[in-house]
Amino acid sequence: MKSATSNRSAVIFGLFVLFAVAPLSADGLEDGKILLERATEGLFNESLPRATLRELLDGGLEAFGEMKESCERDYWQAQAAYLFGFVEQGEGRSKEAERRFTQGFELAERSLSCGEFSDGYRLLADTQAQLLMYNGMLYKMQYGPTVREYAEKALDLDPGNIKARLNLALYYKNAPAIAGGNEKTAREILHQIEGTSGLEPLDRFSVNVWLGISYAESNNAPAARKYIDQAQEIFPGNTWLQEIINEHSL
Repeated sequence: MKSATSNRSAVIFGLFVLFAVAPLSADGLEDGKILLERATEGLFNESLPRATLRELLDGGLEAFGEMKESCERDYWQAQAAYLFGFVEQGEGRSKEAERRFTQGFELAERSLSCGEFSDGYRLLADTQAQLLMYNGMLYKMQYGPTVREYAEKALDLDPGNIKARLNLALYYKNAPAIAGGNEKTAREILHQIEGTSGLEPLDRFSVNVWLGISYAESNNAPAARKYIDQAQEIFPGNTWLQEIINEHSL
């Protein structure tokens, strides 16, 4: 994977669209979602300072902590911890980023203790994929395949889980061939998702970015630029896209 891609590659999954702030609700779920959605938009479009992102995510964790149902609470706190990992990563705080991703993984595991559900496994795939970046080769060999296993389990439970399908595509995109990586399979899955109606903005962004990267690495500059331009239309403030353009001379 090229440097710009590997540095920013994982800020892609399990994210939401922007809403306005609402008054505090009874159990914190809706308030936590709103704060998480604002932080997600601010991170992706690079429209909010890091200090504001931290405030939003701290508030989200606190709001989700008010939820009465333990497994649902763990799931939403895992989502917030996962996003918090990228904020830490963006500030070069590697140990804190790893701690946040570990927290997200552990909370996602706990969320499944009340019963299996698709997004629980999808979030395990998300967080485990990040933890691979902070550990050595033995760890990657042992736990790398679990990213695909979690994504496949999520799809078994809900074949329509777009974010789990994105996880699977990126596993094939980024894994070494000896571990099952396959660029052709990754691109086929991404094109399947591309043809799905009603995609959330961040899912459309992810598909366009990764198709752009795939075509750039295959030296198909016109196709690559088309997809990167489409991603820029969704989040014009995202500087990662310009890094991809510069790196691949698109």
